[in-house]
Amino acid sequence: MAIKIFEKQEKTKGTINKVNSANELFIKVMFIHIKLVAIRQNYYENVNKSSDPRYRWMKMPSIMMDIEKIEFNLSRMSFIATEKTANLSLEYSATWQNVIRIGVMIANYNHIGELINIRNGALHEFESVLLAKKIDKCDYKTACYLVGEASILRVIQLTEHLILVIDDILIEVNSFLKSFPQCVLDSVDSKLIKNHESILSFTFFSDNPNKKIKRVVEVDYQIMAKIFNEDEAIITENTETFYNKRAT
Repeated sequence: MAIKIFEKQEKTKGTINKVNSANELFIKVMFIHIKLVAIRQNYYENVNKSSDPRYRWMKMPSIMMDIEKIEFNLSRMSFIATEKTANLSLEYSATWQNVIRIGVMIANYNHIGELINIRNGALHEFESVLLAKKIDKCDYKTACYLVGEASILRVIQLTEHLILVIDDILIEVNSFLKSFPQCVLDSVDSKLIKNHESILSFTFFSDNPNKKIKRVVEVDYQIMAKIFNEDEAIITENTETFYNKRAT
């Protein structure tokens, strides 16, 4: 009898630890959601007015918000990969029981900070020239004349890539926040955590969280190809991101 009580206590303790780990991860991803929404608010309305890359880069200001890297030992989430789904099938890989998918989401978010810093630096070079020459506004041609076309094209490429990355990861994050709690619930004995722990969840205004995320208007790749003097397919390939490709 004492052995059974001990075994149940240990099983309860193990289940509580699993839920605590899942909740910790969930909070970290909620933090990603908050950061990305805040960043996006700085440019979404203005950039969304045009598909012309020669206009859009000037409507996305430097992003001064710090991106702190998310660190989490995903081996703590191995319990959500059940024997039934752990065969890495196509169906399984598209669910949040796929720990690799969670890792890719976090890694891509961590990469955003690097992209922002690179773009901020490139944009700062242009803004410094404007400040030195006491110029308040200028168009694409004037910008190319002031700092060189190559510098402006670099900012344009970074801008369009960053816009896509942020949209892609935000959609992925919303999907995680919507579905992950159920994955955890399906992977533990809920009776053992009753009166001990609760599985965190996120309430959306819509049943479909992706409806809340309206992508920025797609850039005109024909114009991109023209100003870069490059094939449109190559420009598209270089600009699009992992999540975009996976969805096609």
